[in-house]
Amino acid sequence: MRTTRAIALALLLGLPLASCSAQSEVAVKEGTPGITEKACPNAVNKNHGCIYLGFVTDQSSANFKALATIATEAQRAFWHRVNLQGGIGGYDIDATSYVLDNGYDPAKNLSDVRATENKVFAYAQMFGSVPIANALPELKRENMIAVPASFTSGWVFSENVLETAASYCIEAMNGVDYAADTFPGKGFKVKSVIAVHYPGDYGGDAAGGAKRAAQQNGLKFEDVPVAPGLKPDSPAIQKIIDEQPSLVMLSVGAPDTAMVVGAASKGGYRGRYIGSNPGWSPALLQTPAGPAFEKQYWQATVAREFATDSPGHAAMRKALKDVEPSDNYVSGWILSYPLKAALEQAAASGQLSRESLMEAVRHLKPVDYEGMLPPNDPGSRRGRRESTIGHADPSQYSGIRSDADFFEGPTSKKFSFDKPCYQT
Repeated sequence: MRTTRAIALALLLGLPLASCSAQSEVAVKEGTPGITEKACPNAVNKNHGCIYLGFVTDQSSANFKALATIATEAQRAFWHRVNLQGGIGGYDIDATSYVLDNGYDPAKNLSDVRATENKVFAYAQMFGSVPIANALPELKRENMIAVPASFTSGWVFSENVLETAASYCIEAMNGVDYAADTFPGKGFKVKSVIAVHYPGDYGGDAAGGAKRAAQQNGLKFEDVPVAPGLKPDSPAIQKIIDEQPSLVMLSVGAPDTAMVVGAASKGGYRGRYIGSNPGWSPALLQTPAGPAFEKQYWQATVAREFATDSPGHAAMRKALKDVEPSDNYVSGWILSYPLKAALEQAAASGQLSRESLMEAVRHLKPVDYEGMLPPNDPGSRRGRRESTIGHADPSQYSGIRSDADFFEGPTSKKFSFDKPCYQT
């Protein structure tokens, strides 16, 4: 491990320090897992040490593996770019050695954490609200930071989780506010809302936000939790057809999004849908439900789409090279900005340790997302309040054309968290 004591000894003995980078005097607390003096495998900077970051992601579940795989690819490209720019504190970042598949299973996620917690410094990605919640006691015991590939409002209350974008709860609030304010100008008045969602920290969180916004806008609201694997004759779909709500808030996986929109529209539903970010894939426009998506579907999402002209988007596209455009790359890329800022802040303190990283997270300065998101302080307990809203459009790389960048509705603007939204 690099230590200031070793450097002082070298200076005393007149030994050369030419092999060290200009920042290599950053000390590492003895015994800190996940940091080595030895260079990373396939290092960009051969004279740097290595900070190992872990990924406990989803590479096999039916509903989310496509999203998680693309997000992970974007994060690897992000950290490679960091290394090309000189690394952090005299260390390169390894984002490839410890990538495990939790299959969106909480028990598997916890076993993966236990298998890697002594090999990585922090988790650059942990996928799934329930899997992360199940691992929180372990993260707290080991004093570790995890970046969630999940946007439940519960992370506002957990200092071991370094969140990035607006929660599902805030996204849904903004979606309902946007519909109530904007759709009448398009000749469509919103009078009622049904939230069709998976239970728990994802779908339940969105439903909690939709309920609050519906109440604030004087709209009738109904809550309809569902299990994955919907069929055309599922009661939730029949309810949409029978009751004809003005707005259906969808917080499910992409296959179930396709099923709801396709079956309900085929059954005569003519209202509008607003979906949560994890439920979208551009491939939905190629399904038999494609025409219904074009006419009826809007999307609340975390950031501006893949083709956006911003320094961060341009850097992402350059780093990824020739990939099929997807907003899931955007979701993955933006996850890494707060952790990069926290690592830099910890290194600037003079010592790298899990304690100094935790302290950096607690007092993190506003994070610069290079125009992909407005700057924010992830360490604050207020959480981000802006989200982007757009409509389905097959002419766009992502399948979504933005209608409102960083929209913050009146409900989310004045909302104060006293508990996670899924608990309401």
